[in-house]
Amino acid sequence: MVAESSVSSSTDSSSTSSAPLVRLVPCGHWSTEQVVSWLKRTDVHLAEKYADVFLEHDVNGAALIKLNDKTLRELGVQLESERSQLMHQIYRQIIKQEIFDLQRVMDSVQKENVSPKRAK
Repeated sequence: MVAESSVSSSTDSSSTSSAPLVRLVPCGHWSTEQVVSWLKRTDVHLAEKYADVFLEHDVNGAALIKLNDKTLRELGVQLESERSQLMHQIYRQIIKQEIFDLQRVMDSVQKENVSPKRAK
């Protein structure tokens, strides 16, 4: 996930921290530039070799999460070790996104269970 440039303050009274909350953009919604930025933070060596390839082929977040060994080879990532490293990092990002999504669902369910019931 990539942090958006906008930051919102927490208005939740149950929060004990007054630190601002950063809104996260799901990896499947990243722009090509956000994908390249993630690659640079994840592995500088791979970013030096393949950032331009990702830009040239417009690998945005939706494309990133669909990459596999074959498509990476077609993009020019010839070394198996580099494809493996990239896939490992992509899978990690997908898992982070799934955890984030599950947490949002759980938070939503908890809020529904805590909300006062309306009398009929």
